[in-house]
Amino acid sequence: MAVRGDCQERRAAAIPLSLALAAIGIPLALALLAPSKDFVLARNVLPALVPLLIAVAVGTTLPRARRLGTAIGATLVAYSLAFCVWASVSPALQRPDWDDVAVAIAEPEAPRATVTWVLGEASLRYYLSTGAIQVIPAEGYDWLVHEIDFVSDGRVPPPPTRLLGPGFRETSREDVGRLFVRHFELPGPGLAPLRLSALRDADLNFRNTGVLLDGIGPG
Repeated sequence: MAVRGDCQERRAAAIPLSLALAAIGIPLALALLAPSKDFVLARNVLPALVPLLIAVAVGTTLPRARRLGTAIGATLVAYSLAFCVWASVSPALQRPDWDDVAVAIAEPEAPRATVTWVLGEASLRYYLSTGAIQVIPAEGYDWLVHEIDFVSDGRVPPPPTRLLGPGFRETSREDVGRLFVRHFELPGPGLAPLRLSALRDADLNFRNTGVLLDGIGPG
């Protein structure tokens, strides 16, 4: 396009291409400023797709690049079709089964914390229907729990004791599709302080980790 297009055609492609670059560049810039946040997500860069496709359409329909444009257009269509089929059949690209996770961890029998992916918390809250709440260390409450569940992306080593605190023992573990659940409890009916800040550093194969609480209030 830069070589075979005239000034008007290059200008016609430059405008949508600039918009696409801006739609991608802004989330990237925010991610550099706040590395702990998930700014570079599909839904955040999706607005770049339409202007990018317009720029590609301009380039593949240039009168002076008809054969090359046709070949590039056909290749892109074939690639897109193949990727759609692959995304539909690849287990690794499917959404986690949060409804099955809710069945696996069941209703809490005592105050419970569930440690998992931040972006999965809303889905898990919906399927639990237990009034679970999302909590962050900045709230400053001293939470007390009897159970702690860890939901990871695939099998990971058990969390170190410093995350749980003394007394917690693993009572079960279970594969739930691509996810893996470990369940820890205190012996007897007692409660223990929740190490909220430490739990958010748990290695669960997710970029960001959050904590849900069921049947609980601040201590």
